[in-house]
Amino acid sequence: MKNFLYTILISAFSAVSLFAQVRFYDVKNFTQYQQVLEQAMEEDKMLFLVVYENGDEFYRMQKDDVFADPTLAGAYEATIPMAVDIYSDMGARLAEVFGVDKLPSFLYITSKEALVLVKKGYLNVGELNTALRQAQKAEQLYATLQEKYVAKTLTSEEWLQLIQLQSLNAGFNETKTLAIGFLNGLNNSQLLSQEIAPTVATYGI
Repeated sequence: MKNFLYTILISAFSAVSLFAQVRFYDVKNFTQYQQVLEQAMEEDKMLFLVVYENGDEFYRMQKDDVFADPTLAGAYEATIPMAVDIYSDMGARLAEVFGVDKLPSFLYITSKEALVLVKKGYLNVGELNTALRQAQKAEQLYATLQEKYVAKTLTSEEWLQLIQLQSLNAGFNETKTLAIGFLNGLNNSQLLSQEIAPTVATYGI
């Protein structure tokens, strides 16, 4: 694990990357991904994973020294940053698993490999710091919601939160099964409420 190549995407980016304080593992295949994931599990850190392509907004963020900001670097020490080219073997796999539809896509993935937040396009320092805080809250929330699901103590609001997080990590049919289990316990008035109606429209018809 300690000998795993720790690359800063030297071949991909300008020399600015050599001095960037948020440094990314350059991951091309599943074996490398597994090695970084194992490190995240050992250190109990979230994966900060960007799926990119040559010349996209991720490159512009590098050139603009976004990742050289010291406050950002300090905050993201709580993560394991990883960069994956969409055209690599691992990039294609991630695009299929997580439904990547815009580049760059920034995926916040827990050490248990649960996706809790997705951000797309150019992000500045403030947006990245905000996204990390959102992801950390979502990680805690997801764990709590799963516990309450097992205990059958979810409120309607919590059901909706669980369905939304589940949709990031599972296919439509699997998420639909979860949603239908919730919707079947509601009366007609509840099904037509403003809060529930979008879920009914997506999964209940």
